[in-house]
Amino acid sequence: PEPNRYYTIGCDTAGDGSDFFYAHVIDNTTCEHMARYRLSTDETLFARQIFCLGQYYNWALINVEANFSTYPIKELVRLGYPNLWIREKEDKYTGQIEESYGFKTTKLTRPILIGLVKDAIREHIDKIKDEILLQECLTFIRTDTGREEAMQGKHDDGVMSYGITLYSRDQQSFNHLNGDIIAERKFKWPQDLLDDYYKADEKTRERMISLYGEPN
Repeated sequence: PEPNRYYTIGCDTAGDGSDFFYAHVIDNTTCEHMARYRLSTDETLFARQIFCLGQYYNWALINVEANFSTYPIKELVRLGYPNLWIREKEDKYTGQIEESYGFKTTKLTRPILIGLVKDAIREHIDKIKDEILLQECLTFIRTDTGREEAMQGKHDDGVMSYGITLYSRDQQSFNHLNGDIIAERKFKWPQDLLDDYYKADEKTRERMISLYGEPN
């Protein structure tokens, strides 16, 4: 990461456990692919590692898919992550806009994600540095029913998380950061993390400071 750049992270969770937790990091201005996260893990570890990944990339905008479980989002909120993507929905009764964290993949939004990935592959494939994502694209097909999805026995976690990443860009800035803005996004330690810090040995404290900054 460069200190004066904005980054966006899109995440697809493992669902019922048959898939991977998958996330992409892109430079929001150039769409350059910066990093990939792909592991079979549990939701708590995933949320905490994505927290660290977002902090490392200048407190990047993070958008986590919320179809199967909202726990990773709740964990990011509990930890005080300062830059989460916001989903807007109009209340059919009041007409007011309701805001929630996390991306919902529906029959309306799913084709949009796939279209964004198609456009990126056609027009900017040189910016994609994830070999697994490109391999998934080769086995992502249109079935006899017309649905676009991974071939039987294959995965599409990378495709969907990349689509979420591209979709999320509009809520992140395309300008350059400066040091003052980065400083404003300083992590606020929740009380349970502070309690763990004061109980920890010196080596563990140093590790915690390297991840979250000085306790406040």
